[in-house]
Amino acid sequence: MTQQLQDLLTPDARSGVYRLSGRTSAKTLGQRVEAAGWRFLLLDGSDVRNKPAFLDAAARALRFPEWAGHNWDAFEELVNDLSWLPEAPGRVLLVDRLGHLAAAQPDQVRLALEILRSAAANRQAAGEAPLIVLVRGAGTAAAHLTSVEMSTTASSRV
Repeated sequence: MTQQLQDLLTPDARSGVYRLSGRTSAKTLGQRVEAAGWRFLLLDGSDVRNKPAFLDAAARALRFPEWAGHNWDAFEELVNDLSWLPEAPGRVLLVDRLGHLAAAQPDQVRLALEILRSAAANRQAAGEAPLIVLVRGAGTAAAHLTSVEMSTTASSRV
């Protein structure tokens, strides 16, 4: 099943983790997300080859406080909070280009995605602003996720 991005960026959106299909640039995706009034966050995994590098990239993308720990427990706690980020009707986190990490340590990618899935579900259950995580370039670690694409037709622009 494939969903359209604009169908996710609605006031009654459900938090979740999805696989982004297509070759839309992060910049274009960010512009669409922000045009819908949501906050766009980018985790660029192009140089991520191990767990510490992933945690560094996540800290930058999600603007973790300086006091934040640097392990999976801290990552889980922080993605379940996000209170330091500016208010928004919803947030889209693009986890992009994790190919190196997925090839070297696929279990680390699976764990990160499971933590993000759990955080999204927790936000949904608590009635908090949605967190939509879009994953691209993570190989088979993301193959099981529902696919989302961004339509390029003028009539479907967000």
